Amino acid sequence: MKEKEDTIQLTARIPSELHKRLRFIAADENRSLNDTFILLLQEATEGRRIAVPNGLLSHEQPQ
Repeated sequence: MKEKEDTIQLTARIPSELHKRLRFIAADENRSLNDTFILLLQEATEGRRIAVPNGLLSHEQPQ
């Protein structure tokens, strides 16, 4: 059984044509729309340099 991961809920406004394409991709791959969206986001961000913005991890307010 898959361990439960911490998740957040994300609401995104996307064009209806993009939503339609995502639904078709999900159906073609026998995945849920949510799983397809997550997979595509993971693929799009792989290999990208990720830096923590200044002050994000501290309790200090940005100046």
